[in-house]
Amino acid sequence: MIDDHPTVPPSTDATVFAECTDRMVRQMNVIALQLNTLRYVLDRDDATADAASVASTVVSAVIGRLDALIHDTGLTMLTVTGELPR
Repeated sequence: MIDDHPTVPPSTDATVFAECTDRMVRQMNVIALQLNTLRYVLDRDDATADAASVASTVVSAVIGRLDALIHDTGLTMLTVTGELPR
């Protein structure tokens, strides 16, 4: 996965939390746009084998990005909640 944004160090600071959630939302929007494009390609009756093959490759990449996003989000939440006072 290529990430255009720097890794944010763990902190309970509200600004850092907002940056992490903003990054997550932006990445989810990119994934949603890619999935919508794929749906358009795959729903066409006249889709070629090449188009379906490319769509399949992109699906794999999108699933990889989604998996990484879920993993990163889980780690971020564990870090943030782990630093909260008990």
